[in-house]
Parts: sequence; structure tokens; C-alpha cells
Amino acid sequence: QTFVKTFVNGVPSTRSVILERAVQAGVSQWRADQLLRTADSDGLMIREGDGKRNAPFLYRSGDADPAGESSP
Repeated sequence: QTFVKTFVNGVPSTRSVILERAVQAGVSQWRADQLLRTADSDGLMIREGDGKRNAPFLYRSGDADPAGESSP
């Protein structure tokens, strides 16, 4: 939860932007990636988009819906 509160906000951001924020703050790239994956799987943030190459997932703060998936 601390990772999400610190590096994910209400403005949708790509994975690479969030990871860059964490790395700039001193978190290792590997650790930031692990924390982001865990936060996503635990539903601690909202994932938007379809994850395709030209339209990567966007992440923002908030709780995912009860099914564990955000709305498209």
C-alpha cells in the first residue's frame, strides 16, 4: 500500500512512468517492478486499458472492482 500511495496517483500513468518515479526515489528497478506487480494483483490500484502494444495499461490509485478487474 505504501508503494501505491507514494508512486501511483489519481492520474492514469503507464507502468514505465510509475517505475521511473520509484527508481528516481531510490527504489531498485527490480524491487519497484515486484511491488507494482503485487499491488496490481492485490487490487490496490486500478488498471485501465487493454495492455496492447500501442495502448499499454494505465494505472491509477483507487480500489479495483470486486471481481479484481478494472472496467475497460
